[in-house]
Amino acid sequence: MAPTFCSTLFVLPFLLTVSFTNLFPSLTNARATGKDVTVSYSLIPSEWLTSHLKASWQRVENTSNYTVEYNYFVTKETYSVRCGSSSSVCVHAIKHIFPQAAYHEVEVTVREDEEDGRKQEVGRSFMTVAIPQNITSCDLLYNQYVEVDVTTKISMDVIPEIGSDPLRVIWSGIGFRPINTSSRVMYPTFDSPGLQEVKAEVTNIYSECHAFAAFEAEYPVKQAPVFSSVAGNASAIKVDKGDTVAFSCNNTGTSPSFLWQIGDLNATILSSSSCNLDYLFNATGIFNVYLKIENAISRAECDPITVSVKNPAPTPAKVASSVVPSLIVLIVIICVLIALQRYHAWYKRQAHVEHANLLINKASEKKTNWTTKRDYGSVEMLEVV
Repeated sequence: MAPTFCSTLFVLPFLLTVSFTNLFPSLTNARATGKDVTVSYSLIPSEWLTSHLKASWQRVENTSNYTVEYNYFVTKETYSVRCGSSSSVCVHAIKHIFPQAAYHEVEVTVREDEEDGRKQEVGRSFMTVAIPQNITSCDLLYNQYVEVDVTTKISMDVIPEIGSDPLRVIWSGIGFRPINTSSRVMYPTFDSPGLQEVKAEVTNIYSECHAFAAFEAEYPVKQAPVFSSVAGNASAIKVDKGDTVAFSCNNTGTSPSFLWQIGDLNATILSSSSCNLDYLFNATGIFNVYLKIENAISRAECDPITVSVKNPAPTPAKVASSVVPSLIVLIVIICVLIALQRYHAWYKRQAHVEHANLLINKASEKKTNWTTKRDYGSVEMLEVV
């Protein structure tokens, strides 16, 4: 009878939701068929280094005793097998514990036990058994920042604490659909700023772990022109001492802070959460106005504005405001002088009148001699001798 080949690959219940082929895309020897011998294996979930190996071969006519040898290239295991007379296919299954998680090469040889004691080879098969490691936990590593740039791809790497390939990683999070891949590295981008969450579910044939990361996605700050209330976005402006200039800028970064520097030597440093600044220039000279913008993920420096400050030129209004008080004082002084001059003239006339009255009185008391005519102010009198 010509030999035929058949075998069965055990399917584990816990793998119903995870494809064995997907878990081990590079594994082609889950069932190996050699010359007249077929070998398959399945893994035991509760014993992650243990597997079931199953060898099957076509029963040689009138022969029931066989020797099956499993060569693991480190150790060998040999078993005597007796096939039942009612089956045309002989099967031998064993449970083997592998020393470590890795890819193990196994060679299975089946020999017929002849009556004279010789062992005639029936066939052999060669296969690879993949034993994955058990995953205990895993961490999600990314750019090591609590805040990330919403416009730039970030590198995220999930690291199992104990584990080996082949692995499957299901990436999920805000802003992108779940991705099922064998890669442990992911480069997500986000549609909008705010709190972002990324999850990584790592599985192998035995176990799984979950990693989680939460962080703020932010827009970076950018270089922005600085505007002034004097001349818009001009890079140089002129003002007078005592003038207040309003500075402003346009910025789209998330939660920025602003650092203003007025001047170079002995500069004035002002920090603000707003891109608006009102500054009073109370000294003459040339001042460069600098602005630095930053947030948690970026920094930008704006082009400076040069401000020339000079003493203000006199104006008619200022001249009037300074002349009027002086003019009032001058008028008051003139009025006082005129009043004094009139008072002095009046006082002089009064003295003359009193002197004239005195002479008249004397003249009436004795004989008078009108010899001399004198002028006493507005009265002409003869002097009494």
